[in-house]
Amino acid sequence: MIAVGETTNVLYTQLICKKSGKVLGQVSGPTEQTAYCNKVWAVQSDQELIVTDKTDVAEPSNFYGPVPKNSNVYVYGDFLEEQKPTDIEPTWVGAALELEQMKNSAFDVAGNTWTAFNESGEVLGSSEF
Repeated sequence: MIAVGETTNVLYTQLICKKSGKVLGQVSGPTEQTAYCNKVWAVQSDQELIVTDKTDVAEPSNFYGPVPKNSNVYVYGDFLEEQKPTDIEPTWVGAALELEQMKNSAFDVAGNTWTAFNESGEVLGSSEF
């Protein structure tokens, strides 16, 4: 399925859960990438690949999966725990899209060792992924 609307230079190939509509994976690039993603992602019967020119998710480097573009991400440098700390300030806070657009993602804002969380404390990614 190709969603065509506005003229754009970027297309997104997305792995979608048919039941929930949740984006499970995303890459940007030409439509030829769909065949490649189909092999790499091993699409299951309850999933589908779509190519679209719009997306509501970002997938910063070393994140475990896509997250809403405008969701706040809390990056803690020199921190590799699975529980969001309450006693230290994050090294960086900002939108997932902003982090995705950085050349090396969280490495740029937190150094070589870091863990990222969402507002509710779920781990989104780490330097060890």
